[in-house]
Amino acid sequence: MMRLVLRYLQSRHGVTEQEVVVKFRRMWFGTYDRDRTGFEHVFVGEVAWGNVKGYHNWVTFFLAEACPNVNYYGFYNYTSDCLTLQFAESLPFTDGRQRTMAETEIKLKKIGGFWLGSTPVADLVIATVLALTNTTRLTINGAGYEICTYWDNGRILTIYPRIL
Repeated sequence: MMRLVLRYLQSRHGVTEQEVVVKFRRMWFGTYDRDRTGFEHVFVGEVAWGNVKGYHNWVTFFLAEACPNVNYYGFYNYTSDCLTLQFAESLPFTDGRQRTMAETEIKLKKIGGFWLGSTPVADLVIATVLALTNTTRLTINGAGYEICTYWDNGRILTIYPRIL
């Protein structure tokens, strides 16, 4: 899949393979703010400043909900390809023990969005192309999306779809 991306970026934007590799590593795996990466924020999620942050991947959400570490509060908007929702995550102790209901530490994800049904690799590839080409809007299956991308010195802080 990355070979396709490379060919596309070379043909449309005239970049070399080495340039794409360097940009890809920096944008996804370059650290910022206490050794966090854009990849971790987007695909794994994190707890920071008292709330759940990131978590822009349906697979991560599905696995956490199956544990059940996530309490789904409902959606704000959805299409067949994308969901914008709110949820809370209960965190285990740092030594791996589960908390009792009285001990549960709930962290809220105020609002978040992710593509539905795609693989993490596809999400990574799509986000990379959108970010490197500065694409901020696209249409999939007739539905419009804004791609919200936040950067810090060539590193992705977050990227996620918002339904228009």
